[in-house]
Amino acid sequence: MVLELILLSGSRSTWLSVVVFWTILLGLQYKELNLKIWIPTLVVLSVVIFLIVYHTPTIHQRVVSMLQGNSSGRDLLWGYFIAKIPDNFFWGHGLASPYYLGFNEGKFLYPHNLTIEILYSFGFIGFVGALWIAWRILRAIYTGNQALKPYLLASFITLFGVQQQLETSILIHKVAGPMLFFYLGLLQFFLSKKRSNLF
Repeated sequence: MVLELILLSGSRSTWLSVVVFWTILLGLQYKELNLKIWIPTLVVLSVVIFLIVYHTPTIHQRVVSMLQGNSSGRDLLWGYFIAKIPDNFFWGHGLASPYYLGFNEGKFLYPHNLTIEILYSFGFIGFVGALWIAWRILRAIYTGNQALKPYLLASFITLFGVQQQLETSILIHKVAGPMLFFYLGLLQFFLSKKRSNLF
């Protein structure tokens, strides 16, 4: 059911995020995997996904579009905002300023890319600050609860390295924004050394 909902969402960034998350997680946990179970499971899962994609016209069309390199206008958006970054390189144009640009060539007025949005909104200074926050999070993951490290590392890379580079920014979205604080809250709770024996 969950697999079907993910596919029927039609969101290619969601599909990619799921694939990246499980690829990273399985790669980090490969020494603990029971290949006699996982290999048949992955084969069956691949066949099921293929059948769903092949027999569902809307999903099939989205997959073909993705394979053909159709970015749904993201390339135009990225190019537009990147060209505007040098206008206020160090300090940026301000939070949510993309909404007031009057960009009419794409469907949305935000970059669909967190890195570009940080550089555009907060400039180079803000980008350095964002890198510092990312480093602090990764440091917490590597020095905290080792049993949870693979799961939190996979989720961190998927959220900030994939999903947030292709979708609505956590800086301006009413749902995606709280996701960040929820994620940071989980890190604070689970990675505390005092809770290292929680599981």
